[in-house]
Amino acid sequence: MSLFDVETKVEEASEAEQLTGKLASQTEEQKLMHLVMDNDKEIVQEGHLLKEALNQGLSSFTPEMMFEQLVKNYSLAKQLFGESLIRELTGYEPAYVKKNIHIPEFQKELRVSMAAHFQKLKYAQFVDKDGSITDKGVQLASLILYTEE
Repeated sequence: MSLFDVETKVEEASEAEQLTGKLASQTEEQKLMHLVMDNDKEIVQEGHLLKEALNQGLSSFTPEMMFEQLVKNYSLAKQLFGESLIRELTGYEPAYVKKNIHIPEFQKELRVSMAAHFQKLKYAQFVDKDGSITDKGVQLASLILYTEE
C-alpha cells in the first residue's frame, strides 16, 4: 500500500471565488505611508523617536551612550537630547526620569527599554548596526512630521 492509495472523504464543498485585476506593486515609501496613515502605533512611536532625534541634530542612535549620559549627568543629557526625545526614548515624563534616575531598579528598566527601542529600529531598518539613522528612518520621521502638521 503506497501513500497515494489512501481514501479521503470530503464532508462539505464550497465554491471558490475568482477575482480579476492585477496586484499593484508598492514602493517602500508608499508602504511606510500606509503604516503611518493606518496609525500602526509601534511604527508611529518609532517615527516620533527618530523625528525627535533628528530635531536634536542627532544622526545616530546609541542607546547605551544616551543611557550613561542620563545616569551620569541628567541636566546635561536634557540639554543634549531635549525633553521630547527623553520622553520618547524612555516612555516616562522627563521630570519622573530626573527624580528616579538614581534608583538601580529604574536604571535597569530604562536600560532594557532603550535597548528594546534600538533593536526595533534596527530590525525595521530605520537605523543600521552602528546606530546611524538610515534613509528609511529619515523618511519615516518626515512622514510623522508631515502628518503632525
